[in-house]
Amino acid sequence: MKISSAAPNVHALTAHFACLGRRYGLLDRSDRVEYRPVTRPLRDTLARRSRTRDLQADGRRREIVGQRHRKGVSMRPEQANSVDTGAPGQWGGPAPSVLVFDVNETLIDFDAMLPLFDRVFGDQRVLREWLGQLIMYSMTLTLSGLYEDYYSLGEGLLRMVGRVHGAQVTTADTEELRTGMQTMPAHPDVEEGLTKLRNEGLRMVTLTNSPPSPHGQTPLEHAGLAHFFERQFTIETARSYKPAPQVYHMVAQELAVPPSACLMVATHVWDTVGAQSAGFTAGLLTRPGNAPLPIPSLPQPNVIAPDLSALADKIIETRRVS
Repeated sequence: MKISSAAPNVHALTAHFACLGRRYGLLDRSDRVEYRPVTRPLRDTLARRSRTRDLQADGRRREIVGQRHRKGVSMRPEQANSVDTGAPGQWGGPAPSVLVFDVNETLIDFDAMLPLFDRVFGDQRVLREWLGQLIMYSMTLTLSGLYEDYYSLGEGLLRMVGRVHGAQVTTADTEELRTGMQTMPAHPDVEEGLTKLRNEGLRMVTLTNSPPSPHGQTPLEHAGLAHFFERQFTIETARSYKPAPQVYHMVAQELAVPPSACLMVATHVWDTVGAQSAGFTAGLLTRPGNAPLPIPSLPQPNVIAPDLSALADKIIETRRVS
């Protein structure tokens, strides 16, 4: 049979792989290598084996996810609109010893930038639209295997939102945005809540999407909160945005504790879900515009409160009775 020059010469390929196998010690010189076409029965057998492996792997994944979900508040469908907000004994194991805080919106206030959006767009509500895009596109970059720092992404999205609204965004506007993202003040309830938790003897660290500031203050330092925390972690170390699991594991590994020893404190459900899926427990701050996600199959926060002082009280109470 004549083989077309456009088709691969399988016999030459077989000889080539045999040569490589002998060179690297995978085959003896006496071993015979020959090409055998894959018959339909063999293809069917291989396909069945592949499907079986996939089903087994899916079963293992479901079991792992089930174990992780059980760490959160168990939630029956009839409970979907009344999530437990801090009942005793709901850690699903030993009480957490390390509190890992989100920074942006959880500790510091994005609303400080409302005047910028009012001036550029004539509508302060565009701040929330821009912030939603910032969260969505940060996740998009991670899922796509790409990375751009948080501030540069925020600047680009300000220009994009400007085009959507027909507003002129200048270089001065993007520079003001970058400065604003680095200098937001703390929410008024934060210092009281952190003081309560520090007095309880808990270890406290932060994990933020914001990059480090090697030549100036971090947003946490500018807000006057850095002294409460043992360490400040940034996702830039992993070059992946939350809620990618590797950023939560990075914190636990750096602190030399198991994920189950960590409790993520955040005002965004996407952050608490990500942390719980990585083995953390979670506390949710329901600041304006944020609420639990009442889907029974998803992990629910272990404690929920409207501000950090109230959340601190619930964490302390549940630790003492657990």
